Formats: sequence, structure tokens, C-alpha cells
Amino acid sequence: MRPLLPLLLASTLFAAPISATTAIFANAPTIRMEGYADDIRAADFDHDQKLDFAVVRSVDATTTRLSVYLGSGGGLFRDPIVSDFTHPAGSTHMAVADLDGDGFPDLVFGAGTSLQTLLGKGNGTFNALSPLPQSRSCSSGSLILADMTSDGRLDIVTCGELVFPSLGGGNFGPPILTGTSFGGQLLVLDANGDGKLDVFDGDIGNSNLLLGNGDGTFHRDASLPYTFSETAAAADFDGNGRDDLTFIDARLNDRVLMLASPAGDHAARTSQGFVALLRGGVMITTDLNGDARPDVVAGDSSHFYVWLTRPDGLSFAPTVYLSSNVPRNIIAGDFDSDGKTDLLVQGQADSANSGYPPTDVTLIRGVGDGTLRAERGYALPSRLYGTYESPNVMGMTLSDLTGDGLLDLVTSTDWTIEVLPGGIDGTFGTPITTALDPIRRYGYGYFGDLNRDGAVDVVTSNDRNSYECWLGSRAGTFRRVYSFPIDGDGKGAIGDFDGDGNLDFARVGSEKPQMWPGHGDGTFGSPIVTATPVYTEARWPVRVADINADGRDDLVTDRMVLLGLSTRQFEQLIYTQDGSEATVGDLDGDGHLDLVRVDRVLETIQIRRGHGDGTFFDSNRWLNLLTERAAAPSVVADFDGDGDLDVSFGTAVLQGDGHAA
Repeated sequence: MRPLLPLLLASTLFAAPISATTAIFANAPTIRMEGYADDIRAADFDHDQKLDFAVVRSVDATTTRLSVYLGSGGGLFRDPIVSDFTHPAGSTHMAVADLDGDGFPDLVFGAGTSLQTLLGKGNGTFNALSPLPQSRSCSSGSLILADMTSDGRLDIVTCGELVFPSLGGGNFGPPILTGTSFGGQLLVLDANGDGKLDVFDGDIGNSNLLLGNGDGTFHRDASLPYTFSETAAAADFDGNGRDDLTFIDARLNDRVLMLASPAGDHAARTSQGFVALLRGGVMITTDLNGDARPDVVAGDSSHFYVWLTRPDGLSFAPTVYLSSNVPRNIIAGDFDSDGKTDLLVQGQADSANSGYPPTDVTLIRGVGDGTLRAERGYALPSRLYGTYESPNVMGMTLSDLTGDGLLDLVTSTDWTIEVLPGGIDGTFGTPITTALDPIRRYGYGYFGDLNRDGAVDVVTSNDRNSYECWLGSRAGTFRRVYSFPIDGDGKGAIGDFDGDGNLDFARVGSEKPQMWPGHGDGTFGSPIVTATPVYTEARWPVRVADINADGRDDLVTDRMVLLGLSTRQFEQLIYTQDGSEATVGDLDGDGHLDLVRVDRVLETIQIRRGHGDGTFFDSNRWLNLLTERAAAPSVVADFDGDGDLDVSFGTAVLQGDGHAA
């Protein structure tokens, strides 16, 4: 699995509010599997009080391979003990429990239409019993060991119409015909509190609760009014003695729901939305903070979520991490023997690549309070309290617009300017909306205090080939005071480019660079044109900074630096002929602004140290930590609180060491 990466505010559907924590993931040990891993389970297979894990995968059409990684302490593992078994081709899935009562974990895995029981010897090896045929090939998550017949022994629950009752000693009898087809992910729970185990059957597009009769058969409850989407978990979150469900509902935009189990026959149900998840994820329950209440961990193609359970039920404020790989499985346990719950994450191999590439298994250590260990190296978590849906966001900034000492979120959209008042806990209040001209559609918005009243103002483009200036007020509303025409396409910026103390508006585009000098009241003078440079078009957002420390703001585009002059023109300094979004910051602490950009041709991140005069050192520093997946640089800030500036690249953070490295 690739490293987990930090969550950043972005685009048209953005989290509001988010308050960043200070922790970052430990430099998590990662084990590269020898091939594509189908399923993974953890147990103390060699009885040494250190947690181990086993991986199963299909090698070819007739061979299933089991690899057991014995823990050696401290979150480290020895080379695997490998065993091959002959089985029909098909998806391989696995369950672990002590089936014969000898104190050693045993395994059951399904491959194709065959089930294989392996009795543990207590040293990481197993004795194989005769395979059991099953009616159909099942997917991962469709094999469970649970006492469905109320005799104190663990039975096999699997897809099709089958429950294999335990005969003891790791042996199983003929399947019980349940009269019910299990179609997708299975969960065993006691939903109605009658002491008889029930089954949640979550198939894509459907979800059903099957109430157990205590003898291995079921009677069907009414279908749940949700459209199941791939993953679910069950536990008693509200402490009422009945298990609850949490799962993803595809019909509600893949949002995580909690289905609280009431008394009786499950007739009354409540659903509570948490946060949108992408499809193709996995979800588990475990106690991450040691309070004896079940918490939820979920992961999908771009996020990792942790919900901690409060005394009155599951928390609505998950801790969120961004991930660059889809977790196929998450296993919880104390893998480093420190008494705290860790996460063993099996990465999802890229099925787009032929031959099933190797799968990474990564250990992420827990702190014991519901967070993950804080050291340099991995992800920066944030708290996601909810989402705020708006029209297409064309620009945003944080500013204390209302003058209460708290940062507000100001956005410009196609049709509105919206202000979300900031709260003392990092949350935002109800948006204050200013409607723009309804007969026009608006584009990019640029922010600055144009009339020096302490409130942020907005310059926004429209579809009538002009820019409009909207002055902000302490009430969070805006009024239009000025407009001016434009020609062609380009990127704008606000800054004091001529050094007179008033903010100006500049534009770099297909025509000559232009600057509209500000009057300090929200209006501008006539545009002043700079002689045509070699490269005119700016394909990425323009950065504003005083590159040469002369008291006048300058522009940094994807190819050049434009130094602001007292003549209200720009002096062009070309630093590259390959366009890519750039950002600036004093990364080496020498008092001069440095340049950071992504070279998409060489697939490298380029850092050029500044001389302090608008030029940069000829020798480039190339970092290969992020290659083709690196997004354009977006923010320079001290994300990890170590005093050195870091650089965010879309969903990743490149941590600085104070030496431009």
C-alpha cells in the first residue's frame, strides 16, 4: 500500500469545517507481497504472544498459496512460511479461529467452489483436512466462522445457500439448506437481541437482514430500504445490547449510514449520514482508543476514516486521512506488542495492470487514543465535521471578514459570493450569500482588501468579457462598485505591484501582461501594458510574492517571473520553457524566496533556491519522492509544526528540512 497522505481543502465539494491536528503517521513498515494477495487475516499462529498474519492468494488455475508471516516484535515480521494447496480457480477468501479447541488458531479458506480447513500446529504451519465442496465461488467477505446452530461450536457461513455445521475437531457436516441465497458481503450479528445470530447480506444494489432461528436456518426480514455499496461493519455502538450496522448506501451518493437496531423485530430503523465515501472500500470495527466501545475504520480509493464511538453512539466527526491506494483489507490488532491497537492494511493491487502486480501490506501503529502514531514520514490527519455543497466554486480564501477574530471561509462561485463564518472550534456557520448578477455567469474570483477597510473584497470575471469588483462588509455581504473590460483569456492576480500602498489588479494571458493600478477605493485606473514577453500565456494560477524584496509585489507564472516596477509595468525573467504550476516560499531559511514546481516531462519535483533578486540558482534540485502522481504545488506552509516550510502537492505534503530538501 502506498503511504497515506494528508487531507487538503479542494474544489467544488469541500469539507466544512476542518480543523487540522498536529499528528502525522509514523514511518510505517511496509511488506511487499510476492504477488497479488486475495485475503489477509491475523492471529498468534506460533503461540509466542506476538501477533502474526497470513496471506492467501491464487497462484494459478489449480494452486492456492498460503504465506504466514510470524511476528518478531516491535511491528516486524519474519520471512513467510509458504504452503501450496490444490484447489479450483476462483477468488480466495479466508477466516481464522480455534476450531479444534487446542489453543492454536486454525484457518478456513475458500478457493473457487472448494473450502479448505487447516488446523494449526502452533508453529505457523498447518495440517490440511479434506476439502469441502460448495455450490458457488464466493468473494472476499463471504466466509465467516460463527456459532449459527447454538451448540457452542463455530460453523462456516458462506455464500450460496449453505451453512456448514461444525462436528467438532475442525470437521464440518453436510451443508444446511437455509432456503436463502447469500449474495454479497456477509456480517454476523444479533440484530434483535434474542441470542440467536443473524446475518446481514449486503449485495451490490441490495441489502437484507436475515434473522437466525438458532439452528442454522433463517427467516427473512423485510429488505432494508438502502442500496448497499460493497462494505459494512456491525457492532453494538449505542450499548443497548443489540448490534447495529454501519455501511455505505449507494443510493444516497455512497454515504456512510448507521442503522441503529431497535427492540422487537427490527421494524423501526433510523439512518444517520456521516460523510461521503467512494465505492470500492472496506470497513471494520475495533476499539482504537481503549474505552471498550467499538470504533469504525473505513478506507476507499482516496480516504481513510476513523469514527470514535461516544457513550451515546458513533461519533459524527471522523478523523480523515487521504490515501493514494485502495485498501483491500484492514486488520486490527496489537502488532508491535505495546498494548495499543494498530492497523495492518492490505493494499489493493492495480487490476488495470496485467499479471496482478504485488500487493503491499503496511502496518500503521496506534497511539491508544484513537489516533495513529505521530512521527515524521506519513500522513497529516484532519477532522472532517461535515460537507458543504455549493455551486461551482471558482475561488476561495480564509479571512476574518466579520471582524470577530476568527477566520471565515469566503468563496466565489458561478452565481454567488458566500461567506461561512468561522467558529472557535474550527467549524463554520451557515453561509451568508450575496447573489451576483443573475443574467451573467461568473468565473475565477480573486481576493484582497481593495479599499483598506479591513474586509476582504472580490474581483471576479464574467461572461460579458469584463471584471467586476465587489466590496465586502463586516456583515459578510458584498456590493458591486466597479467593472472594467478585458480582452482574450488569462489568469488574474491582486497585489501591490507598483509599491504605492494600494492593491492593483494584474492579468497575464494570451495578450500582453496588463496592470490596472488601484485607487484604494475598489476602483482601478486604465490598464498599463507591458511589452510582449517571449511567453505570454499563463496556463496555471498566478502566484503573488515579492520575489526580489523591493517592496513591490511580483508575479510567478508557470514559465516566468514578472517583477513589478514603479512604472506600473513588469520586467520579465524566464526560468523555464516547460509550463507547470509553481509556488514560492523560503524553503532554506536564507531570507530569499525559493521556487517549487512539478516537471511533468521528467516526472520530478524541482526546487530552485532564490538569489533574492528574482533569479534562481542554475543548479536544480530534483526530488523523486513524488513522480507521475504528483499534482501541481498548491500551498507552502509549516504543516508538521517543526519550524520548516513544507509544500503540498494536491493530496501530498513534501516535508521540508530547512535546507530546501
